Amino acid sequence: VTLLFSFALALFVNGELLLGGFKRIAIHTAAAHFEFDAVKTIVQDGQSTVEYLQQDIVVSRNSVTVIRRAKEIDVVSGDTRIVFLIHEKEGNFYLWPVIRQQPMDTNVTGILALKPAVYEEVQQTPSTILKIQNMEVIATRSTTADYSIASAPTLDCWSVPSEFALQRPINEFIVTQI
Repeated sequence: VTLLFSFALALFVNGELLLGGFKRIAIHTAAAHFEFDAVKTIVQDGQSTVEYLQQDIVVSRNSVTVIRRAKEIDVVSGDTRIVFLIHEKEGNFYLWPVIRQQPMDTNVTGILALKPAVYEEVQQTPSTILKIQNMEVIATRSTTADYSIASAPTLDCWSVPSEFALQRPINEFIVTQI
């Protein structure tokens, strides 16, 4: 899945999505490649590849700095800051990316570049209908964990098809490799 792409920064952030979160996330720049999962960081710079298994590491390659802590990985590239929170549920670990500082580049694409959807409730009985940008869809009330926060609190939300929330087909974000 394309999480973030900036042509101006030559920055690609892609992830391998599993049920609940991301198994792996990769960052590609013009000069280096970084790959993250819940336990390790792999850095490829030209012909050399280094794998880091420990916490509290700081890695800097060209314009990318990575700080890995026990429950999060902090990545800074140019004017962009992304944090990958490490969550555990039922013995499974996964990453959840959160943009902490948006790039100044206005042509950034990807799921993390999307603005929050602005919607209105246009009908509540017998079914709730939400309207976003002149499109209407039946929505159901649900709860979910907000994984963008380290404690992952449970929040009330609307459940709608992904294409409606993303305002485009999900396949526009699919990539063949991370």
